[in-house]
Amino acid sequence: MTRVGPAQRPGLPLATRNGFTLIELLVSAVIFLLILFAIYLVNETSHTTYARGEVRTEIHQTARTAADLMGRELRMAGYFCNPTCPGGIVHAIQEAQANGVKVFGDMEGTGSNIYVAYYVKDNDGTMVAGACPVGKVCTLYRRRYTTALQVEEELASSVEQVTFRYFDTTGTELAPGATGLDSAPLQWTNFPSAIAPWTNRDAVRRVKVRLLVKGNPDKQIPNYELTTDITPRNLRD
Repeated sequence: MTRVGPAQRPGLPLATRNGFTLIELLVSAVIFLLILFAIYLVNETSHTTYARGEVRTEIHQTARTAADLMGRELRMAGYFCNPTCPGGIVHAIQEAQANGVKVFGDMEGTGSNIYVAYYVKDNDGTMVAGACPVGKVCTLYRRRYTTALQVEEELASSVEQVTFRYFDTTGTELAPGATGLDSAPLQWTNFPSAIAPWTNRDAVRRVKVRLLVKGNPDKQIPNYELTTDITPRNLRD
């Protein structure tokens, strides 16, 4: 004789039957979806934070690398050429502008004097004075050259502005332009620079560089500003 279980007995209340109701299934599904959504939010937030940190680190590292190289080479200006180079024609500070600088000496410590210039150009190859023009992408360049060789390399991309300030031995600022420092465009192809007069060029004893690198607004990363104060060791009275 077959035994009839509780779920098979006619007239048994619904609450005593096995299985889930439709409402219970829907509630379980909603809870499961909420858990999945929470996991997604945590993962997405972590990924965004990590990506933003990588971009910020890259921007800062690029600026520091460029500033370190400029500082190292500007400090060597006039090495083996102190304070005025042979013949009084080639000066240690070749050009001193607000948006660019050119120096001469054994910057690499190889026993051979070279010219080194730092300046900014936009993506059309135009020299930039002041802030990077709206709609343009600007890059900080380093040009290393002799009368026979020129090598241009990118130091930092997405540069908003690079400014150079010059000071004499008393700390008085020597403003480029009418005071005697260069006011014409940087002349990296001349050996030496064909800009006259040379007034105050040889009075420079300290250079302050400000480098502003563009951040990433889409990732909420602000512009990064880096300043460095450089004292060329070989320029003495």
